[in-house]
Amino acid sequence: MISSKSIKERIVLDHFRSCYSEFPKGKISQTESPDFILKISPRISIGIELVSLPSASYVIDRKSARPLITDVQTALHKKSEKLTLYRKKRANSYWLVIYADSIISKGPDPEKILEKLTTGNGFDGIFLLGLFEGVVWQFPRARE
Repeated sequence: MISSKSIKERIVLDHFRSCYSEFPKGKISQTESPDFILKISPRISIGIELVSLPSASYVIDRKSARPLITDVQTALHKKSEKLTLYRKKRANSYWLVIYADSIISKGPDPEKILEKLTTGNGFDGIFLLGLFEGVVWQFPRARE
């Protein structure tokens, strides 16, 4: 039987895929740790882990970015600790998709605000997804 958590994760991944124009073509398999494996070719795959932020919505402006920064920092720390476990799937790279129902940017670009948080954590791609807005922000590669 498929759990409601698995269904929700697949819906979020499908939405991310439709919003992120550079999402590679390939076969998606739902796994555990990471949540998905995207098989691009027989030798190339991406492990994708999803994490929901604790608040349903965020508004980013010059005065109110702190809650988002704190919540992203916590999510990154939690998931970075599990990266060794994810690597057992032997994917070529690993992505982390951090999402909330709504993330509205009214001023500074979230990429600039969160850039320092997302470096040096071991993920090859980190993405912030606002589900309702259908907006994806991509952060610099962690292992450049």
